Amino acid sequence: MDIFILGRVVKELKEITIDATVRDTYCLPDNTLAIELSKKEGSIYLILSASNQFPRVYLDNILPFKPIKSSFSNTSNVHLENMRLTLVEQVPSERIVEFIFERFTLWRELERRKLIVEIMGKHSNIILCKEDNTIIDAIKHIDSTKSRVRQVLPGFPYIRLPKKETPSFSQLEDYIEPLEVTLEEFLIKNVLGISPLTIEEICARAGLDKNRVMTSLSLDQLVSFKEAIISFRNNLENVKPVVYLDEDGNPESYYIFPLSFKDNTYEQYEFLVSACARYYDWVIPNLFLENRKKSIIKEISSEIEALERKKGELLDGLTNLKDPERWRLYGDIILAYSTQIPSRADRFSVEWGGESIEIPLDPNKTPIVNAQEYYQRYKKEKREREVIPELILDIEKKIEELQRKIKEIEKASSMEDLETERTKEEKESSLPYLVYNFKGYQIWVGKNAKSNELITFKLSSPSDIWFHAKGYSGSHVILRTNGRAIEYIPEDVILECARLAVEHSKARSGTKVPVDYTYRRNVRSAGKKRGNVFYTNYKTIIV
Repeated sequence: MDIFILGRVVKELKEITIDATVRDTYCLPDNTLAIELSKKEGSIYLILSASNQFPRVYLDNILPFKPIKSSFSNTSNVHLENMRLTLVEQVPSERIVEFIFERFTLWRELERRKLIVEIMGKHSNIILCKEDNTIIDAIKHIDSTKSRVRQVLPGFPYIRLPKKETPSFSQLEDYIEPLEVTLEEFLIKNVLGISPLTIEEICARAGLDKNRVMTSLSLDQLVSFKEAIISFRNNLENVKPVVYLDEDGNPESYYIFPLSFKDNTYEQYEFLVSACARYYDWVIPNLFLENRKKSIIKEISSEIEALERKKGELLDGLTNLKDPERWRLYGDIILAYSTQIPSRADRFSVEWGGESIEIPLDPNKTPIVNAQEYYQRYKKEKREREVIPELILDIEKKIEELQRKIKEIEKASSMEDLETERTKEEKESSLPYLVYNFKGYQIWVGKNAKSNELITFKLSSPSDIWFHAKGYSGSHVILRTNGRAIEYIPEDVILECARLAVEHSKARSGTKVPVDYTYRRNVRSAGKKRGNVFYTNYKTIIV
């Protein structure tokens, strides 16, 4: 909020709010406080904000946002409720506004409280003080780790930040001379809290570009710059508040009077505080909406990236899979020639079907064991060749669904629309655990320690199968068997459960992760810490 706009707002606050009584205080998002003031004419809200991006002071007929819980608003309410606003003052040449509130105690003693609003960009703050300037509370606590200059903490004395020495704006033209700075830099350096719109307006009145270096100006141009400052200063008394509109008819900016360099359509108001309300009631909710949309889309995009990586890994794995029939052939050959293979041989060569084949062997294992390992490898890769395409298809469906959600979020035109969309998602995942369906089997995946305990010890049956990534913290996975024994569960279903156990654990980015699985009846709680278990009679599968 520009220092000139703030000065005019303070004048209007004096006219409108003095002698009003505080009915309540509310904390709004983004370090904003709303004070409900009551007068004979009705109630109005004094909006004070220490937002980093939009610090501001103005009046509004409505609460622009739904209140949120805050200790600062509670403290403010305790100290300000039923107090009368008796003074509103702007510290000269500063973007600091002080509000004085008074009331008589039960003992007829006059009690005063001071509310100080500092509008300083990211250093903005709202500070509640006693009459002697002892800080009661602040919307932003500043300790010694955040500032060496001053601390803003309950019980500390309130001290203003050191004031930057600048010329009085009423005499600014006297300081104009050929300097090695641009016009914009000159104004920023010498006018504390000047806004880009004010800089543009002064330079437009002078007919000069704000980026012109002052040493490059002719004498006539320097005179024009001086006259522009005087003209602007005189115009500050000619208050005709306006809100400029964009092509869609929505507020784009506002000012004390119509700006000479702008030709947009604008709305005119009697009071500047009304123009402020019109502008901020549109801009701030839309800013919050866009920021919230970006945050949600970022989360969903991260999910999509993780799924894309997983899909890439599966595609690479599928590409690297050779014909699994080769492993079965190796097993068949080893069994057929098991009596002819020398002890501790590390390979075996044979002519088979008109082709010379050399088979690698583990010299520390017998031919029978080597054959069994080739058969197991054959089964594993055959199963992977069948399951991986299904997993890829499932991932692609998830990605499509997430991309659809992004489009829905981008279309949201209000926080209500956005919350409706998020509520739909929450309802879809309202169960305290995740549910997957794979080839007619239902699989449960815990979301956290409490959820793990729920599905393992309260909802599952003793004959269900329990999975967990070995040596890693992560979700419990329950395969609902409906009484079927492990040996009758298809291997690709076991593999899918093991894959989910890895995906929902800290081993999700690893390769060849061991996953233990056993009947749920073999799993026992391991003590007071929720979710910790020990288990017996388990098997291990590598994913």
